[in-house]
Amino acid sequence: MQSHDPNVTLPLEALLSQRHATSTVSEAAPGNGPWPGPHRGRKQGQGLDFDELRQYIPGDDTRHIDWKVTARRNSTYTRLYREEKERLLTVGLDFRSSMFTGSQTLSAVTAGLLAANIIWQATDLSNRCNLLIQTDDKLHSLPPATGTTGALNACKLIADTFSAAISNRHNSAISDIEPLLKQLLANGRFTGSVVVISAGDELGPTFDQLMPVLSQSATVAWVLVEDPIEWQTMPTGRYGFRCRARAKQTRRQHDEFIRIDAAKAMQLTTVLEEYKQQLISQLQNGGAGTISIRNGMTNVFRQLYQWQVLA
Repeated sequence: MQSHDPNVTLPLEALLSQRHATSTVSEAAPGNGPWPGPHRGRKQGQGLDFDELRQYIPGDDTRHIDWKVTARRNSTYTRLYREEKERLLTVGLDFRSSMFTGSQTLSAVTAGLLAANIIWQATDLSNRCNLLIQTDDKLHSLPPATGTTGALNACKLIADTFSAAISNRHNSAISDIEPLLKQLLANGRFTGSVVVISAGDELGPTFDQLMPVLSQSATVAWVLVEDPIEWQTMPTGRYGFRCRARAKQTRRQHDEFIRIDAAKAMQLTTVLEEYKQQLISQLQNGGAGTISIRNGMTNVFRQLYQWQVLA
């Protein structure tokens, strides 16, 4: 059997295993009858989930009069039901080349596993789930689907796209996030709630115009994929890095080195934290709720349920 380094690879098996990786922390109150959707709607309608019993008001559906209560109380009472609906969720996954870095685990690996976990939980909740994956040069998508087959197809697309993206990460310039946002807007009512999983690099010049429009039509949760090096003090030492600009000029990969002492490490931590706060402010100003991966997967899911992105 071929072995894989879980920190830098994302095989299909790892995505499938996410089905049982995180226990559901939902506080949702699903219905318990044969309705077309498994979740309580916000308005009363013709569903089968009983909501309340009240006195009859002219215009109420006479088919819902409770004759037993009417006879007992000598006044006409009607039963109201809660309309049931099917939830729709879109997962937007960032697989641009900036996500293929990490001090311990590639950000793309973390993002892919989280996306698969969300999709599996949505499947268990009988939600319809739509998947969009942006790479440097292409936008990959799957239409909304329910059930195990839909989740399996999503996991395969994640694994295949990861494999292609990691192979081509040095062959094209990093694009901004505009194609993903435009597709979310183009999907209209087929978007539902949105979870974007990204480090937030290269948002692009149109982000501040597109994000508010999207957040007005859908609940948007942005999960920030952060590397531990962004909030932990970097150990002192000599570090190598690849200079993309110079590599383009010389048509070859070019590695450079920098020495980090305690003072520079502290300064770097401060700069990174300031940048992160600016990024969070930009996302929130656009109407997106932000969740950091640094506090763990359970916290991410708890927040998604609290915002009813997953429910």
